[in-house]
Formats: sequence, structure tokens, C-alpha cells
Amino acid sequence: MLRFKGQAPYRCRLCGLRFIAGEERADAAARRRQLSIADYLGLRGYARRIFTDHMILGGLISLLLLLVSLILFLSVAFGWIDLTSAPSMPKMPSEWE
Repeated sequence: MLRFKGQAPYRCRLCGLRFIAGEERADAAARRRQLSIADYLGLRGYARRIFTDHMILGGLISLLLLLVSLILFLSVAFGWIDLTSAPSMPKMPSEWE
């Protein structure tokens, strides 16, 4: 985790002492990248390779479409939506009696 922040301890090759290296702005800007949904969910390793942004968004959209189609099916099945009768037009003021 400290390597991502640029505060990781390094070991000197000559004397073996540990130190925290300062980083230049160019290195920090190059290291920054756009975070994906998998980053926000904390997925690592194999799960991160499988659950890409496209897979996560596609799964959510598929689930939403399935839910909408199920609600539409149930509303027709229970008669909440009547597809057999034509919609009634409101009467014009001249037709009122």
C-alpha cells in the first residue's frame, strides 16, 4: 500500500539501510490512473481480471432488464395492464349532458 502512495521503504544497495525515497511529480502523475469499478469494490487478482468495468455494467444492465420484463409480465398476468381493450377517449365539452 505504501508503494502506491510513494512512501514505500527502499533498501540501499551499498549499505543495506532502509529509506523512504522522494518521488518526482512526473513519476506521481504517471503512476496515477483512472480508478475502475473493481478498484472501488476492492477486487484483486483473478476476480479483478474477470470482473472488468464492462462485465460489471453489463451484469447490472442485464439484471435491470430482467427485472423490468418480469414486472411487465406480472402486470399483464394479474390484469394491472389491460391490453385487450382500447383506451377510452375523454368526452368533448360539446358531448356533455
